[in-house]
Amino acid sequence: MKKNKTTFEDDGRTIVPMDFDRYLNEVPKKKTDQENMRPGDDLSRGQMKEVLKGSIKASLLVAGVMSLVLVLFVLFSLLVWFR
Repeated sequence: MKKNKTTFEDDGRTIVPMDFDRYLNEVPKKKTDQENMRPGDDLSRGQMKEVLKGSIKASLLVAGVMSLVLVLFVLFSLLVWFR
């Protein structure tokens, strides 16, 4: 049995444009004042200190929990598992 071969007909549509020069010569957009702002620029000095204190407390809490889990695992290994 022969397969039905159809002939390829080009309909002229562009699937992917290959015009790379257009992307190399683009002029960058100027940023507005809203885009130039960094996160936290709208906070006062006191508010920024509170944010930093909160983030440090959160990171110390996570580090403390991880350290506690590690110590408990070592104690469990020494006192229960390897006995």
